[in-house]
Amino acid sequence: MNLHHHGTVLAIVCLFLGLSFAGAAYGESGDGYSKPGDFVTLLGRQKVQRDLALTAGQAAAAGEISERFRAELRAYYADLKKPKAGAKPGSAEAIMAAANKRISALLSRDQMNRLIQIGWQIRDGEALFDEDLARVLGMTGRQKDRLSKAGEKNRAERRALMDKMKGLRFRTEEARQEYMAPGKAAANKRLLAVLSPPQRVLFAILKGEPLER
Repeated sequence: MNLHHHGTVLAIVCLFLGLSFAGAAYGESGDGYSKPGDFVTLLGRQKVQRDLALTAGQAAAAGEISERFRAELRAYYADLKKPKAGAKPGSAEAIMAAANKRISALLSRDQMNRLIQIGWQIRDGEALFDEDLARVLGMTGRQKDRLSKAGEKNRAERRALMDKMKGLRFRTEEARQEYMAPGKAAANKRLLAVLSPPQRVLFAILKGEPLER
C-alpha cells in the first residue's frame, strides 16, 4: 500500500470507523471488572469525557452504565461459585458486549469513533487481535499466526511474572506498575512486530490524535 496517497488512507479510516464497534477482550488483567482500553472503563475517566466533549447528561448515563456493568458481573461471578448442576448462563464477555451496546446507543457516531481510537491507543498491540482492525490493516494469515504465538508467549511470561510478584511487597501501586512496565513494553513490542512498516504507519493513523495525558 502506498501511504503517500493520504486521501485513500483517510477514506479507509473513515469507512472502518463507521463499520465496527470492537472493544477490549475481557481478560485476565484489570481489576476483575474491567480491562485497560475497555469502553466502560474509558468512559469513566474525566480526560476521556473531556476529549469526547460529553454532555452532563451523557456523563451521568455513562456512570449508570458502568454501575450496571459491574453489578451484573458481581452477580455473574457470585452465581459461578454456587454449586449448581448444568451449564451456567451467560458470560463475562456477553455482559461486556451488552454494556458496549448501551455505550454505542449513548454516544454520537463521532464520539463513538473517537472512543474506539482511544481504546486502540491504550491497548496498542493487543488491539491487533480485533478481527475488524486486522482486516483493515490487511493482516495475512501468516501474520495472524505469528500474532497468536506472540500472545501465547506474552501470557506465559505474564503468568511467570505474577508468580514471582507473589513474594514481593510494593509500597505503592505506582511502584508495582513501574516494576511491571518492562515486561508490558516487551510484550507490546512483540505484538507490534508482526506488522509491516506500512501497516504500522496505517495503524498510527487509525489511532488518531493522542489522548491528553
